[in-house]
Amino acid sequence: MPGWLLDTNVISELTKTQPAPSVIDFLNTTEPTFLSAITLHELEFGLLRLKSEQKRSRLRAWLTDLERQYGERILPVGRAEAKWAARQRSVTADSGRVLSLADALIAGTAIQQDLVLVTRNLKDFQGLNLSLFDPWQSP
Repeated sequence: MPGWLLDTNVISELTKTQPAPSVIDFLNTTEPTFLSAITLHELEFGLLRLKSEQKRSRLRAWLTDLERQYGERILPVGRAEAKWAARQRSVTADSGRVLSLADALIAGTAIQQDLVLVTRNLKDFQGLNLSLFDPWQSP
């Protein structure tokens, strides 16, 4: 059974008032799931940019709990992930496509850890030779 690396858009779905039922079903029935340290960066950055102190406080508590829940399942970015991401960004740039640093590092983590990348943004990761799954498209 494969492991699953959750893209930022998947885990942040949990912060919505009415998250997509298919995403909730996926998260409740699938394991093991992992997060990239890059996803934590994206969540933290988004939280810090919020103007509403009330919303920021609520999301801070959620993020603190998320970090506690995932613990050792938060994967760091190491040398192999960084080199893979650089190669992919170079190749995609040569073809006229922009691959963001965050997406490249998240994809590199999935590749190096042999995980399926779970994301709504399949197009962002196409052509990178990694396994993808969109829980919004599941029945």
